[in-house]
Amino acid sequence: FVDASVFVWANAQVQSDLEHCKVVFFDEIGKLELHGKGFAPSFRSALETEAVSVVAAVRTSFLDEVIHTFSLEKHPYSLVNVAKPIRNGS
Repeated sequence: FVDASVFVWANAQVQSDLEHCKVVFFDEIGKLELHGKGFAPSFRSALETEAVSVVAAVRTSFLDEVIHTFSLEKHPYSLVNVAKPIRNGS
């Protein structure tokens, strides 16, 4: 279950604060955003705001599609691969 009203509120909060931010973090851009839902509106707005650096978590399986869907090739970006830590059983 996804409560769309929560995303409406959250997107409004992010978009209203963009002019006051230097960095905005998105904890996962994924399936919802690829379909124009979730944080897609505020993610696009943040990308279009030159004074803001955007940091977003994207699963490797969605990376190419996110780059294409949000035209990231038009923006300077860096990729950081964060692997799951290997646990030694302790």
